[in-house]
Amino acid sequence: MNECEIKKRALELLSKMSIEDKIGQVTQITFNADNIEESCEKIRKIKPGSIILCWSSLGGAEKQQSVCVEALNILQKTAVTETPSKIPILFARDVIHGHHVAFPVPLTMTQSFDFDLIERSYDAIREEALSDGIKWTFAPMLDMSHEPRWGRIVEGPGEDPYIGKMFARSCVKGFQTKDYSSENSMLACAKHFVGYGASEGGRDYNHTEISDYNLQNNYLPAFKEAIDCGVATVMSGFNDVNGIPVTGNRKILTEILRNQLGFTGFVVSDWNAIAQLHEFSGFSENPKHSAGLALKAGVDMDMVCNCYFDNIKSLLKEEKITMRELDSAVLRVIETKLRFGLFEKPYAKNRTYNKEQHILLSKKLAEESIVLIKNNDNILPLNKNKPVSICGNFADEGEELVGTWSLDYDKSLNKTVREAIGEFNQNIHNFDESNRDEICLVVLGEKREVTGEAACLADISLSNDKISLIKKVKQSGRKAIGVLCFARPIVLGEAKELFDAIIWCGHGGSMASKAIASVLFGESEPSGRLTFTLPFSIGQLPIYYNSLPGSRKINGYYSDINPRHGNYKDCQGEPAYPFGYGLSYTTFKISDFACDSTALINELKNGKSFGVDFSVKNIGNCVGVCVPQLYIRDLVATTVRPLRSLVRFCKVTLPVGETKSLHFDIYLSDFGFYTETGEFIVEGGKFELYLGENCLADNKKTVELI
Repeated sequence: MNECEIKKRALELLSKMSIEDKIGQVTQITFNADNIEESCEKIRKIKPGSIILCWSSLGGAEKQQSVCVEALNILQKTAVTETPSKIPILFARDVIHGHHVAFPVPLTMTQSFDFDLIERSYDAIREEALSDGIKWTFAPMLDMSHEPRWGRIVEGPGEDPYIGKMFARSCVKGFQTKDYSSENSMLACAKHFVGYGASEGGRDYNHTEISDYNLQNNYLPAFKEAIDCGVATVMSGFNDVNGIPVTGNRKILTEILRNQLGFTGFVVSDWNAIAQLHEFSGFSENPKHSAGLALKAGVDMDMVCNCYFDNIKSLLKEEKITMRELDSAVLRVIETKLRFGLFEKPYAKNRTYNKEQHILLSKKLAEESIVLIKNNDNILPLNKNKPVSICGNFADEGEELVGTWSLDYDKSLNKTVREAIGEFNQNIHNFDESNRDEICLVVLGEKREVTGEAACLADISLSNDKISLIKKVKQSGRKAIGVLCFARPIVLGEAKELFDAIIWCGHGGSMASKAIASVLFGESEPSGRLTFTLPFSIGQLPIYYNSLPGSRKINGYYSDINPRHGNYKDCQGEPAYPFGYGLSYTTFKISDFACDSTALINELKNGKSFGVDFSVKNIGNCVGVCVPQLYIRDLVATTVRPLRSLVRFCKVTLPVGETKSLHFDIYLSDFGFYTETGEFIVEGGKFELYLGENCLADNKKTVELI
């Protein structure tokens, strides 16, 4: 069906629905997999639009019941044969970064800077989820964040809006496929709209204070990209924005999401979020008041708290809401189900997929996501024939590396880091001060229970016992290689200098340990780059590369400091490692950077691009992957603009001695910004272009738009 036919069919269905049928469609319920008949009875009573296949608000941190296609089909049959409207149910589950085969957590996978690979990975994840009857997932999470203490930073794309846009596109296309109506498609859900990543102090569910300018230019771009790619649903955030909870915020959910960004799908609340308007926020008096506020704001479906089911009928009777408002929400739900072919093929079926292919894909993404951030004297890659020692709290971890929000992963796929390394080198020993191994792998990490939802940390520094272990290794006379398996950015402190080499691995999914071993021994190239800033000190937080200039030289990220006005007296201004940073086992030279000195705004408005040319040469001793990055700074604008903004990057593999000529096309959108009202503008004047291998790039050209 085309869009006109979908809307016509939805109106026909709506005209035959009772008030009870309508209320059911805007209600999502849970169910107990151990008592299917009880769940069928709930369907007969509530006639729900959706069932969430999760049994707690912290599904990513608690064990969940498994999903069974046969059970879901019994529930679906009840809906389409035993309810008056016969509208099929959407079955939803949190499939965040994998299903049976776990892929790296989102913050880790974005380090790959390979968004084609990420799209293929989500295509594989979709295949596995559909095989269990899951048609709707609550992903991607697109919350940009500058706060590494916030546990949910690991579920999103990092600190950069451009990376966020690329991630949004890859996830939505991977989940939903080109043909929405195909039984092979899956509904994606862009969450959490909007600003959840700005939670004050990194404390989950907390207040956020976001200016309209900041909202438009930093927090909305990834959501806009998801909407432009046709994302089916959006989830509203738990947070308030400037004192108004998003769940009851008409400006956010209607004026911005629908009117400005053009979203036409339906909005679902987060878990129990409508009830929280009166239970915690003090924004409403009672459940009825909360339901009215949420529906009027633009929340189309109530996740699990039954505020809509219990109160909409009386709200209509009291004229606190209108039938038109209810009908609008119901139509958006029905249209989405029609768009995704749920009426034609409501039942799930057992599917086959190539699990081995997915395992290889997961391993490749985990490998490409590993970042080499230090390599003194080219100590890496390791020699397979030389003995090594191993120690650290993650040396014998495998399952923890799968990452948070892994509900259905196949535990048989996990190997420990020690086991994976042993496949390359069987001459591996526990660290002992008396043995004579030249190199020691210090494998450190954080458990997944301290990442994800409700898993915030006040101190993200390496603990004293970990620092003591590194010192012990160094004092024994060995070379210390840090294998760091932290899903969030951490403060390395003195470990930055103690280690001879460091690879940053994140939480890499089912194949994490195999990927780590592959990179350590040179079977795979460490081609990952940081999509966040690694701070030097907790006191620097928040620290991010695309910050605004100060009124004096106090920022410090780009060494733009004055000795009299530095940002701290007791700490450096620059980070430990900057955004975009990552080394290779070889060395590259970027040269021949060329572009025109001027560009005409009117020509750019007509779609013409602005060309940037350069060449990259491998001047090292082995094949390697270079990730050239282009940043722009608007030197003079009516609103203060970031010191640098990423606008382009690519990944190029080069043999030893080879040179490759490369080109970036820059468009009007790369030079402009959004005003507080959401208007996109491009102002004439001078811009600096920086080209290099991270945000500290010093190859600079000045361009003037006229």
